[in-house]
Amino acid sequence: MPTHALLIACLMFIQLTPANSQTTWVKGPDDPIIPHWTGGVDDPSGYKHVGGPSIVYDSTRQIYRAWFRSLSYSYGARGCISAAMSTDGEHWFLYARNPVLRTGAAGEFDYAFIYAGQVVFDGSEYKMYYTAQDENGIVSIGLATSEDGYGWVKHPNNPVLSAGPPGSWESLIVYAPHLLYDGTLYRMWYQGGDETYRGTGYATSTDGITWTKYSGNPVLTHGDVGSWDYLGAAVNGVDLVNDIYYMMYGGWASASGEGAVVGLATSTDGVSWTKHENNPVLTLGSPGDWDDRWIGGAELMFYEGKFHYWYSASTYSDYLWQTGHATSELDPTNVEAGDQGIPTGYRLYQSYPNPFNPEVTIRYALPQNAEVSIKVFNTLGEEVSTLVNEAKKSGTHSVVWNAANFPSGAYWYRLRAGTFTAVEEMMLVK
Repeated sequence: MPTHALLIACLMFIQLTPANSQTTWVKGPDDPIIPHWTGGVDDPSGYKHVGGPSIVYDSTRQIYRAWFRSLSYSYGARGCISAAMSTDGEHWFLYARNPVLRTGAAGEFDYAFIYAGQVVFDGSEYKMYYTAQDENGIVSIGLATSEDGYGWVKHPNNPVLSAGPPGSWESLIVYAPHLLYDGTLYRMWYQGGDETYRGTGYATSTDGITWTKYSGNPVLTHGDVGSWDYLGAAVNGVDLVNDIYYMMYGGWASASGEGAVVGLATSTDGVSWTKHENNPVLTLGSPGDWDDRWIGGAELMFYEGKFHYWYSASTYSDYLWQTGHATSELDPTNVEAGDQGIPTGYRLYQSYPNPFNPEVTIRYALPQNAEVSIKVFNTLGEEVSTLVNEAKKSGTHSVVWNAANFPSGAYWYRLRAGTFTAVEEMMLVK
């Protein structure tokens, strides 16, 4: 493996955090919540990493599902992707048949190792966008799909996103993607870099397979000489709350990547980002703690009025990656959601909080005046409530549903505005 590939393999774990006045993060008292383990597949005597988690809430089964990179600690080891599940997001159980995705054969784009990037459920199937490296050190992004999240099939036209041409900001690698899907458009923020610097790029797709990179990439760049993020500003999680995009990103100033911590950036369009003035917002633990060396790959999710951040980290005592959990309250004092002007398109946002009890807020955007209908359905497809049925002016609107008289379970809410229709899911938990 080329020398630069070894450095890349280490930096693959480095990633980020959210912005906009929500800067106080509290690490979980039981961290690490998914520790490394010994034995198991392929290397019975080896320690297994738990790095770069991707978390999805399965509202049908009412469980959290995680996919992460696992391998024995050896530069010669070829990484796998394993899975775990949890009922509360804090207590996790490993899947008995791990790993769920393995590296490819010699000569394939994912022969050297694979790394869990982001899993998205589009309503019919799971899509996993994972980082892969071949034997020549070329790092790119592949796609695998699954009906149940355990049995995965790699896409025949992998990789779906590759590094840029020589001399470009991403000439060496593209990796660690983070995605949002609104039912119509897939948005991807990914880490990219050359021999020296790492930044964050942006790409979009209508089918999740063919991607168009933003012409103004990178959308988030490394800091100035002497800054904490001088060598890297690499995305580590994105979520959309009250029309504001929050990005957690990893920054570091050491060529080895050691000492990497997390900063926050915010955006109203997902393209133009503002770094928080008090960065970094999540820092290393004290000497001897499980996260005293690096803070890396992570998942950002907002629910029940809080940001939740599952992040991987390692310690100088054993250099093994494990996963912890931190939370932060939403405090949008810098950007008010209603002050963003006229939307450029129709949109139905994910309800919040989700899960909820008993009230939930549903937001939607109209680029022009329209007759609007918002209805709620149960899992049998039966209409249980009409929230809006009237003409609305262009702009961003919200409506609250009080479900105090409804049983726990999954519900679907549907927006119809003119010829536009969108459906999202929400979970009532009492």
